[in-house]
Amino acid sequence: CSVFIGFPESNWTTSSHVCTPPLIEQINISTIFNNSSNYMVYKNVEKAWTGTVIKYTKWAAFIGCGKSLSPLDSGISVHTVEDCLKHCSEYPVATSFVIKSSICYCLNNKPETSGTCRTSCINASDTPCSSDRSALVFKFVKDLKNIEPANTYIEKECITTTKEKSKFIIRDCNEKNLFGCKNTSSELISRSWYDYQEFCLTKHQISVLYNTNTIGNDALADNSYWTPIFRSHTVVD
Repeated sequence: CSVFIGFPESNWTTSSHVCTPPLIEQINISTIFNNSSNYMVYKNVEKAWTGTVIKYTKWAAFIGCGKSLSPLDSGISVHTVEDCLKHCSEYPVATSFVIKSSICYCLNNKPETSGTCRTSCINASDTPCSSDRSALVFKFVKDLKNIEPANTYIEKECITTTKEKSKFIIRDCNEKNLFGCKNTSSELISRSWYDYQEFCLTKHQISVLYNTNTIGNDALADNSYWTPIFRSHTVVD
């Protein structure tokens, strides 16, 4: 038969060496779990591997605007921040990256940053977007602990935290939560992660700086608040 469930249970790497698992868009759930189990003594099959892998980038945070210094490469043209994040995540020694005039540079040092960014984005989902006057500076975040994973697949992942700062929670970047431009607080209404990046850059002309102690004193204990931390991923078949 063309579709079957192999035994014994094993990890993805071992399974991929035995056969070529079907891709997500080619899977018919009823075929795998009903038809193939009719030929097997063991009926209680609940999970099966696919051949689709999600390759995540490193976690990063927007830390302000400044000048690019000592890039690791000559730069590539990018359309979105996610494109630059994916590119520089491939460099093990990269600690930050910048975007200037739609050109992405990977760095192994921290560039000088200022508190203001004069930039305007056409679409909120493109923020932080490219600025011709200064480089948008992003830092790879390595000191994250107590991250609560999402229960479902999320295309664009951003992180919230609480006033107690006891854990970070992975959420959909389009979900609405509270934020603040100078520090994370309850001073503003609930917005998506993208809307807040745009709001703080254009309305207040200040950057949303990454800080592990970014919760303001007026934050409410029962609410979730955006951090500037995000990541992207690539689906590989």
